[in-house]
Amino acid sequence: MASSFDSNGAQRAPHLRLVPNPLESASSSALIEEARAFDKLGRRAEARDLYEQALHAMATPSPALASTLLRWIARTYEVDADYKAAEDCAIAAVATAEQDDDRNALGHALNVLAAVRWRQGDLDHAQELFQEALDRGTSTTDPRLQVDVMTNLGTMASIRGDFREALRYFQDALAHGRLYSLLDNIVVALNNLGLANMALGRLDAADDAFAEALTIANALGGLSTRVQLEVNSASLQIEKRDFAEAARRVDRAMALAEHLDDARANGEAQKVYGIIARETGDLGAAETHLTQARDMAAAANDLALEGDTNRELAELYGQLGRNRETLQALNRAHGCFTQLRSRHELADVGRRMARLEGDFLEVVRKWGDSIESKDYHTQGHCERVADLAGALAARAGLDETSLFWFRIGALLHDVGKLIVPAEVLNKPGKLTEEEWALVRQHPAAGEQMLADVQFPWDVTPMVRSHHERWDGKGYPDGLAGEAVPFAARVLCIADVYDALTTERSYKRAFTQIEAIEIMRREIGKQFDPLLFVKFEELVRRGTVNAPAAVQRATPLRRSGAHATVTVSEDDDLTGALVRRAFVNVTAAVLAERRRTGAPVSLLVIDVDQFKSVNDTFGHLAGDDALRIVAGVMRDLLRPGQYVGRYAGDEFVVLLPGMDTTSAEAIAEEIRRTAAGMRIPLREQGERSMSVTLSIGVATAPEHGETFEALFNAADRALFDAKRDGRDTVSSAGASAGEAPQLVFNRFVGRAGELRALVTALDQSVHGVPQTRLVIGEAGVGKSTLVRQMLPETRLRGAVMVTGRAMESETRPPFGPWAELITNVHTLGIAPARDWPLLGRIAPVLRSSTTRPAAEGSIDPLQGHQLLQELVAFLRAASEARPLLLVLEDMHWGDSASWDALEYLLVQLVTERICIALTVRSEEAAYGMVRERRQRLTRDERVRELSIERLTSVELGEWLQGALHRSELGDDLLDFVLRHTEGNPFLVMQLLRTMGEEGVFTYADGAWRWTIPTSLALPAGMTDLVGRRLSRLSPESTRVLVTAAAIGRTFTLGLLLEASGAPTETVLDAIDAALATSVLEPARDQDDDSYQFAHALLVDAVLTSVSPARRRVTQEKIAEILSRQTPEAVDRIAAHYANSGNRSQAYLWCRRAAARAMTLYALDEASHFLQLALQHAATDEERAEAHDDLARTAEQSGRWADVERSCDAMLASQAIGADPRRALPVQLR
Repeated sequence: MASSFDSNGAQRAPHLRLVPNPLESASSSALIEEARAFDKLGRRAEARDLYEQALHAMATPSPALASTLLRWIARTYEVDADYKAAEDCAIAAVATAEQDDDRNALGHALNVLAAVRWRQGDLDHAQELFQEALDRGTSTTDPRLQVDVMTNLGTMASIRGDFREALRYFQDALAHGRLYSLLDNIVVALNNLGLANMALGRLDAADDAFAEALTIANALGGLSTRVQLEVNSASLQIEKRDFAEAARRVDRAMALAEHLDDARANGEAQKVYGIIARETGDLGAAETHLTQARDMAAAANDLALEGDTNRELAELYGQLGRNRETLQALNRAHGCFTQLRSRHELADVGRRMARLEGDFLEVVRKWGDSIESKDYHTQGHCERVADLAGALAARAGLDETSLFWFRIGALLHDVGKLIVPAEVLNKPGKLTEEEWALVRQHPAAGEQMLADVQFPWDVTPMVRSHHERWDGKGYPDGLAGEAVPFAARVLCIADVYDALTTERSYKRAFTQIEAIEIMRREIGKQFDPLLFVKFEELVRRGTVNAPAAVQRATPLRRSGAHATVTVSEDDDLTGALVRRAFVNVTAAVLAERRRTGAPVSLLVIDVDQFKSVNDTFGHLAGDDALRIVAGVMRDLLRPGQYVGRYAGDEFVVLLPGMDTTSAEAIAEEIRRTAAGMRIPLREQGERSMSVTLSIGVATAPEHGETFEALFNAADRALFDAKRDGRDTVSSAGASAGEAPQLVFNRFVGRAGELRALVTALDQSVHGVPQTRLVIGEAGVGKSTLVRQMLPETRLRGAVMVTGRAMESETRPPFGPWAELITNVHTLGIAPARDWPLLGRIAPVLRSSTTRPAAEGSIDPLQGHQLLQELVAFLRAASEARPLLLVLEDMHWGDSASWDALEYLLVQLVTERICIALTVRSEEAAYGMVRERRQRLTRDERVRELSIERLTSVELGEWLQGALHRSELGDDLLDFVLRHTEGNPFLVMQLLRTMGEEGVFTYADGAWRWTIPTSLALPAGMTDLVGRRLSRLSPESTRVLVTAAAIGRTFTLGLLLEASGAPTETVLDAIDAALATSVLEPARDQDDDSYQFAHALLVDAVLTSVSPARRRVTQEKIAEILSRQTPEAVDRIAAHYANSGNRSQAYLWCRRAAARAMTLYALDEASHFLQLALQHAATDEERAEAHDDLARTAEQSGRWADVERSCDAMLASQAIGADPRRALPVQLR
């Protein structure tokens, strides 16, 4: 288009010229109307001409209209991928709007300019412009602008691959569009929602979005939009494997596209036709359609479509076995996506590139298999060479991207052998001169075979020159020194090493030591001296035998007519010593120990829940985990210390000269380092997992003088570590022959329930939030079941965070949420920002400027904002790590906590949040808990898990594990089942009582039992626990009573002051309670915090003393808390209410009610005020309490309660007798 000049003689950009106007008389409004119609039909060139004619025809200059027309022109250029023209028009639109100070026009123009900037690859500037469009333009309350900007921000989130964030923007855009009936914007938002849901695997949600969008678009009549929606919907049906429906939808798209001159739309349709044909077996038609789609995409300069189509073609060629064409198509796709990545144009381009690279590997591996199929002596050769050469190249400094393509070249380095007859390759004797000449042709032949495949990284030097030598005596070109390409020099070393260490038709397999010695003689001759130094470093570190990318089997090495297997000293996967080699080394070290007297320690290490790793992420991910764990051990050990792979996921470490204490330190360092390692998940972007280790330690001579004795002792310690919850180090205790410890605290059964929780967690980690209500009777093991999820959460890179509702007459508002929020904050995964309302629940979130004393009651709007802050806090934390939120004992939860849970569930859409709450079945059947449960389960993402008592089989498994027996008689099982009915808590208490009564004895290496007929057991659970507590000293019992009065969880400092006992007495009491499993260290708390192992134990301890003693203890605790933590008004009020001190109970209950009002927890405020009323001593106090109750009821809208409180105030002497005070009450 030729340049033109404006009226002042200034040159105008070609795409901003005003076209000659043959319709001088036509009104600009008519031209605009016609242009909009052409624009909707996709006839953008004609629309542009009409827009420019409208500019020319404007009788009265209107900057706002001119800016709008320029913006529309910019949009047409943007769609046509003419980004320079689009940029010029958008800048002109911005300048025109600023000239008129029209904020609305300015916002729209900035929005278009931002879209152009991101198309040009300037993503950061685009983000700034979008934000400026919101800030400068949306003060005009133009809903269309807000919707446009939110849509664009969602699209940018898609480009970054953050589809969950994109989904939130698109949902906001849809909500605004619906609110203001912006039908065209609604269609765009629904289309984007469909695409985002497809990317997240939510196919039904995507189907719903596309269906609604099509309904509206058909009514509006926009052809381009309808075609795109039909094509997207067809792609969705392909994902759902409904090819017949996909074909019907793309047929509709093509019928509509006949009225458009839109190469992009036609290309999309042809691509979908091609995929359908390929997937239904019509490969010829598939090639025709996909080739047409590729050519149309190229003509339309649509790199995204061209890249996608080339990838689909590659898959087709792969099915047809056309390897060269497959690689050509993949290379073309890679080129398209590389350009799009640089311009930030394609949604989730990183994931698409990773998928492409996986396709490359698959194709070249298949080609490599075809090479090796001709020579059974080289099975796995290309893969092994690629592994070792890649490790050496990385050691030499090759970057990650180059390493990938280096591996491609390594896998293809022998592709030229396809020209060599199989009988030559497998000839057992010496080759003739003619045969040897033929073999020497394979590097050049390989280069020729790959000549028309343009790889992103030049791999041909590796194929052609891997038989060149440093001294210039190689082939085919006789290159020497640095003239030999670097990649070929690296490959040469790896190729020779593998040839030496595997059996060939012409030689035996050399050992690693022999191979290295042979290769050393060739330094400076065949091999680059500097590279060989790095190669020897890899050999010393064990990297040579550790594949870098995939699991592979060690090939069978054949010799003559008899097959033999040569076993390496190192494990092929991890590089650790194999079991036989490790046992031999240990035997030699122990023999030397007997001469020197130095200690020798052995670690037995097990990867926790390793079966779950394989089941959840696949065996390749499991291999990665084992490789990384082995690497951690090697890195932390010194020369002369050895690591071996004993079995699948079990390792052993030998530490000569180290006693138990030193070995424990090393074991702890290995455990801690391994737990902190992030293990990337293959083909899953930035997702990763982690594993933990359980470690047993044994030392010679204390635990034996042979490998078998040390291993058995360390293995028993390993069992103790797993029993203690895994992810820990345990040292062997008793010497051989001594009785092993009876361990009654066990977890058995519940496989189905645990699997259901794991499934819910998996769904949540993938962006589909789930909630599970774990329901069962007291003591049945609800919390124990949920705690088994801890290793599963770690495995998935998630975190488990707990908040517990406490049994109390007064329930602090948001009690479990306060603990949970505090624990999330402690993990450091939530953003450090000001949370003004949420800080009232969890003081750790308060900023330094917040003054708690100044906090007043909040209104309903602020109450809603508080819940919004809770959702925002957890949402932000879940973006850092997936969350498993555990709300324990919610049958004791306050109303505000249930409200928060219900609100959170409604807000969750794609957040990586899983919620598990435990509820007693006795409480779940009636009252508030029943109502809440019914409301929650209306959500399809909420399901109930009913936990039943243990079966006889499960109980038998428990007893076998506790007593280290493989078989049990019926007597013990029947006795335990009869007295406990399978309730796990009762089982544990009964077994402990039996142990203390001397029922179990150890003789002849086994536990035995005799159940005397005189053994009288208490009838009830409380009596059973009371009998066990009676075995403690009176001093310990008094300390535990004080602890129970504090609550289920308590700190050592508070217990010391409240009990008044000497420190040693308190510590002795805690030790005794820990030893009998009455207490346990508090999870997620500091080292000086403890908790009762079960809420039932708290009840049992408190009922063991008189009510008078309980009241005195409660008052003392309240006095201490009021001095130490006066802000804990809820706890203080509860203790005073239980103490019988009426004046203090009245005072603190009113304070607790006031705090509840600051959180808009109206039910809890009313509860505290009712308690205050019960403890009021005068008419004046009762009137004050009723007045507060009336105010709370007013905010809740409970007018009958307001009337009752007012009547009570008027009936009191304090107010009824004083007309001035009575009148305001009467007017309420």
